[in-house]
Amino acid sequence: MIHPAFGDDFHIVSVSYRYIPQVGIAEEIEDCVDAFQWCRQNLPSIVPGIDIEKYWVGGDSAGGTLSTLMGHHLKPSPRAVLDVYGVVDFLDPHFYSPYPAAIDLIGREDLEKRLEVAIQDRDPSRAAHARPARFHLGLPAEVLRSFWGKEDLQLDLEAATFDCDLYDYTTAKGKRVTLLLRKEECATEDEFDERCREHSSLHMLVKKEKEGAKAYPPCFILHGTGDALVPVDQSYRFEQKLKEVGIPVQARYFDGEPHGFDQRIDVSSGCYPCCRSEPMALSSTAIQGLTPGPGELRVVDGRSADHRLRPHSCLTEVHAGCARISRRMHARWRTPSMVNEGTSMATIHARIAMALACMFVHHNRTSFKAAGERQRRG
Repeated sequence: MIHPAFGDDFHIVSVSYRYIPQVGIAEEIEDCVDAFQWCRQNLPSIVPGIDIEKYWVGGDSAGGTLSTLMGHHLKPSPRAVLDVYGVVDFLDPHFYSPYPAAIDLIGREDLEKRLEVAIQDRDPSRAAHARPARFHLGLPAEVLRSFWGKEDLQLDLEAATFDCDLYDYTTAKGKRVTLLLRKEECATEDEFDERCREHSSLHMLVKKEKEGAKAYPPCFILHGTGDALVPVDQSYRFEQKLKEVGIPVQARYFDGEPHGFDQRIDVSSGCYPCCRSEPMALSSTAIQGLTPGPGELRVVDGRSADHRLRPHSCLTEVHAGCARISRRMHARWRTPSMVNEGTSMATIHARIAMALACMFVHHNRTSFKAAGERQRRG
């Protein structure tokens, strides 16, 4: 799907990719690269005047993992990468530890047998490419259609529930990464460890550094410190390595927030809130030197902010505010972004962070690095 965002200056391409267990990470990377090539070949005729060379990638969770990998795989490289609690180091023992709390199987032996059969499936033609989170299942269809940006969405509740059970089961058994990286194809533990390194953005950076090649796009990282699925240490270490090799990076960490904190839906207000209640102050260095006109939105940090975007702001309000900024800052660009978000379209933090990343990259690389340092110290 292709969505205009922040006015006419940005377009978001929502990329589907196939899921485990029917495919592994090699096929998922292939899907993303194919989508990128499709964009290069077709977007100019769909969005006249677009500059296909000026693009960035971003995503959350598995989408964040693939987005950081696209920073290594795509040529020409993206102008920036947005990593929202993605995995960057598959060698982390955390991913191989059982997490029984993920699913209750007491008295559900038939379900467990079905799940064991399902995780053996290796037929790519049966791979899903969209999957709801469990908290989506009880929501009204119109809310999900708005959240996913699909007016014709029809959700098969029974199939969706089984998909959620399959996700939770592989998490509970500590099998998600072994399925993703196809451990059964590796003859030894050392061979599997090497495969983990080959598909981990952090280790790929280390390898590039040893080889004297430091090319990687500027990166913006978002992560909750209470994430039990992808430890925040993943992002801490990725941010540190990016700094060590001289790549501009900024990170924002949200105290105590869990995995997926930015995608909760407030049905009563029709909004897409983060579960934080405080305003989200965005760094003024992102728009340093920009003086807003009458009625325009100024995004600054600190308590003296003229206006601070709140995570619970309606999507339309965020679009309107960011559009005013983007028209001033990006009037000379027609910039696409490839968003790899796995299951959802409307992630407020992701879209705002992508705008910030683009502003940092094109306008003030020095401020980008300085802001990142302040954020880590603060």
